[in-house]
Amino acid sequence: MTARLVLAAAVLAALPLVLLELAGARSDAAVLSGQIPATLAGGAAGLAYVLAWFAAVLLAPILALAAALLLLSDRRTSAGASPGTPPSPRADPRP
Repeated sequence: MTARLVLAAAVLAALPLVLLELAGARSDAAVLSGQIPATLAGGAAGLAYVLAWFAAVLLAPILALAAALLLLSDRRTSAGASPGTPPSPRADPRP
């Protein structure tokens, strides 16, 4: 798995929260404090907002840190090899 792919997954994990925030679904998350939603759609929006919030707060940072570690790991391993250096010759087993 590449660092770009993991970083894209982190962005995709946070994107639903941004979209629901722009749609105004934050007020529907009052279900958490024990309020009964006015409509079924409001309850669904509140549930979606809460799930998106947990994904953005718990999953996205973990994926972003994993992407950073993968990027550092890739740079560290590629820094050890000099570009243009021919591979070392193999020992010929024949006498």
